[in-house]
Amino acid sequence: MMEPSVILLSVLFIFTAVVTCNQPKCDPRKDNVNRKCQKPCALEACKSKRKDCLCDGDCGLSCINKNMKCEPIGSIQYGEVTVLPYNKFAAIARYQCHEGYEIHGKHQRVRVCQGDGQWSLSPPECRININQSIQAKAECGKPPVVSHAHHDGEIYQTTFDIGSMLQYTCDTGNTGNTNDISRAWCVGAGIWVGPKMTCSSPGCPRPRSIDNGRVKEPFKNSFGNEMEYECNEGYFLTGRRMRTCLANGTWDGQEPSCETVTCQEPPKIVNAVHDGYDESSLYPAGRQVTYECIKGYRQNDGHPRAMCNGDGEWVGLSQFACGPVNCGFPVDIKDGWREGHMFEYQNQVKYNCKQGYKLHGDMILTCEADETWAGLVPECIPVECEHLNLPRYGTIIGSGNAYGTVLSFECMKGFKHVGSVERRCQENGQWSGDAVTCTEVNCGWPKPFYNGYLLGQKTSVGSVIFYSDTSGTGYGGCSVENPKNIAHGMCHEYDVHHSSTWKELTAVKCIWLL
Repeated sequence: MMEPSVILLSVLFIFTAVVTCNQPKCDPRKDNVNRKCQKPCALEACKSKRKDCLCDGDCGLSCINKNMKCEPIGSIQYGEVTVLPYNKFAAIARYQCHEGYEIHGKHQRVRVCQGDGQWSLSPPECRININQSIQAKAECGKPPVVSHAHHDGEIYQTTFDIGSMLQYTCDTGNTGNTNDISRAWCVGAGIWVGPKMTCSSPGCPRPRSIDNGRVKEPFKNSFGNEMEYECNEGYFLTGRRMRTCLANGTWDGQEPSCETVTCQEPPKIVNAVHDGYDESSLYPAGRQVTYECIKGYRQNDGHPRAMCNGDGEWVGLSQFACGPVNCGFPVDIKDGWREGHMFEYQNQVKYNCKQGYKLHGDMILTCEADETWAGLVPECIPVECEHLNLPRYGTIIGSGNAYGTVLSFECMKGFKHVGSVERRCQENGQWSGDAVTCTEVNCGWPKPFYNGYLLGQKTSVGSVIFYSDTSGTGYGGCSVENPKNIAHGMCHEYDVHHSSTWKELTAVKCIWLL
């Protein structure tokens, strides 16, 4: 039989060598290897940064995950096992039996952690060495160790008297078989007899996948292990993320669910709208909306697109803002001035003219969305009144029709004016006062007199009316030229100084008094 130390060295050589150009060659992969082999590799590195090209026993050079581990190895009855380094690839598990026992199983004193995450070979057994001379002893050493079980003795006690008995019980979450021997006795040879039992966890059933999510791999479903749920992109987890396998073979808590991630209404941006207003008030994760500035405003800064992320938040706007367009300084005008100092969208400026001028064009200009001023730029032109017509039987004193011009009116002799004698051209382009007309002066009929009557038809200035006396047989009268030539009747002269009136003579004449 080969010495155990020789076997150990051989296995160490095969499994721990990292293949490089300077290290011993690894045997080629064998046919019909009774286990799963990883992807073969050349002497160069594997494609994945997480894997190295290592020698994996009968599988030869293989791409091995540097962080892979084998399951914790269990102890054996009447013996113990040491593992170095702990559970990593190429780790060595070395078995040793208690005194009075020996390893049963060819070449099974050593097991190796392989690239498939399994330990090589199967665990050995420690059996009583019947060839070893039995000598009476006063005590037994450490009691047998049973995986996933404990005894009722003192934990730190290392020696037990002959005849001692220990009762073994499976750990919580583990169960044994009905025909197991769960006791151990310290017999006279100083060795332990019993127990003969196995304790194992029934484990929890593999959890089902949840809608729009899954159980995170890898996971273990034995007692005390945890599993973790995760949701697909665009969904969020409602409920517990972690669940633990209980001793009764069930997972604690309730199965969570994956709900659709949604965002509320996108952020409101002053003077901007987005293209998502025709949808519902909830937006699914991944939905994008694009903003644009309203009429009269332009984008000042930032990015116009926002997206609903997996956390139900809108991201991506990056200080997006809209500011009003600016039409720039409007035109200045001669002989006038402008009111208003804001030149952005919908702002207005107003134009005025100085005295003696009037505005021609639009008084108000408005800043439009296309950055232009709407309206006809005005100008200030001198104020002028309409030319006045010369009144009939009258004259105009003065000339012109510009602002401030004063015109006077006179009527011819025998006519008097009706209206304003003097008119001024005002700021509103209108003449002050009323239009002038010259009307003929009329004295009207003189008063009747005793024993006579009047002869004549006109009563205007210069007209003559005769008085006729009815006391005689003939007609007589007097004139202004000859007031003493009186045939009959009476002739008197009236002095008139202040108005147009008749001179009462035998013949009277209408005169114009200035």
